[in-house]
Amino acid sequence: MDSPEGLEKLQGAATLSLELVAEQVVSLFLLLQNGFFVKACVGCTIKDFFVKQLGLSPDYVQTRIQGIFLNGKPADDIDTAVIRDGARLTLSGTMPGLVGIALRRGPLAVFRHSITHRETGNYTYSGDGYIQLKLLNLLMKDMGPELLRKGIYTNSSELTAYLGNLPTDFWQGCKTISLDGRQIAPEIIQRGEWIPENRMVKFSVVPA
Repeated sequence: MDSPEGLEKLQGAATLSLELVAEQVVSLFLLLQNGFFVKACVGCTIKDFFVKQLGLSPDYVQTRIQGIFLNGKPADDIDTAVIRDGARLTLSGTMPGLVGIALRRGPLAVFRHSITHRETGNYTYSGDGYIQLKLLNLLMKDMGPELLRKGIYTNSSELTAYLGNLPTDFWQGCKTISLDGRQIAPEIIQRGEWIPENRMVKFSVVPA
């Protein structure tokens, strides 16, 4: 039986929370495009993950999520494709150009048979685990605020670099910053002095 070894990566993560007004959250969307981790009940289908775990409506999944890539391969049959522990799931809204047309879910999927994800049916573990998510284009705006409210996991080095490049007015508009339950000054984040390198962080946004 497969085991949820990847979940150990998220154990003992530091917690960083920013209190922001809604207009500021957009400054964090590219962090979602770069990739992040979430805890999940793995061993389920992609559709069940969307609807039962992320709380998305079936209609939203059908109409707004045009591109779904599981471990780098287009996943067209979300009713059978299984999310395993440590899987990489990239989600896209409408993709431009001929490449976008070819890779999105729909009638043309039959023409990329050789690169499409195919379920093997030999995965037995079902339970707590983690997956890596990436959100592209319109989905960052649609799904980003709620995912950030719940909290995402990321590497401290990547998060430090991202936050350190945010402009001063972003930090001036930040109501509070909490690190492991203690309030800290924005200058500590800007200088990158708040956490050691390569540690996992649960990063969340609290609506102001």
